[in-house]
Amino acid sequence: VHQLSRYENVNYKYFDGQMMHMKLLLIDDKTVIYGSSNFDTISYLFEKEILVKKRDPDLTQKLSTIALNLIN
Repeated sequence: VHQLSRYENVNYKYFDGQMMHMKLLLIDDKTVIYGSSNFDTISYLFEKEILVKKRDPDLTQKLSTIALNLIN
């Protein structure tokens, strides 16, 4: 987490003492990928993780708003 500060285009927030396992990837204003999986080969091939890809502008907007509220 601490190394993310070197990427100026990455928005993140560290929750000290709390756990949030869900991952969220906003592709564009219509498409979102979310679930428990890390975005890596081990999660895809060996772990029991799940990802959902959804093309839904309303859901994408709602999740984007939630994510921005967590970050800001």
